[in-house]
Amino acid sequence: MSWNTASSWPCTHRPNGRPKLWFRLGNYEATIEHLRAYTEAGGDETRETAYLMGFSLYNTTRYDEATGWLRKACIGAEDALTQNASYHLADCYLRAGNKQDAMQAFAIASAGELDKSPSSTTQNCNMNRATISTTTPSTHCNNTSSVIRNRPAFPKPARC
Repeated sequence: MSWNTASSWPCTHRPNGRPKLWFRLGNYEATIEHLRAYTEAGGDETRETAYLMGFSLYNTTRYDEATGWLRKACIGAEDALTQNASYHLADCYLRAGNKQDAMQAFAIASAGELDKSPSSTTQNCNMNRATISTTTPSTHCNNTSSVIRNRPAFPKPARC
């Protein structure tokens, strides 16, 4: 069966059925439609379904709606799902002009416990936090210095 015939798959509105398939195919509108039907039918709202819905809403530029779902995905564990949800949640907050909450979400997304080695996500989060704190007069200087202190070490250039 080809990927183009996804709608004929024998999956109903299980969170591991069609919504995941549409999500993987990048069809976020279909993901939203199927997840709404699933939750309206009394399906469990797990962290995973919250992330699928929040990320799909984010990718369809419905940032206000995505915020609540991404927040739900962040609750309950410190793992890669929380890191990804926090990163996109922070971007939603920035788009709404809420820099303070964006800084907090970036802080969660860049937490060392979630990412054992400095990744581009962690570095992006730290850079965004530093940028926000230097452009927002209401934030404390301590935020910037803690980001700078916790930045990953970059390799020293080789001498000629």
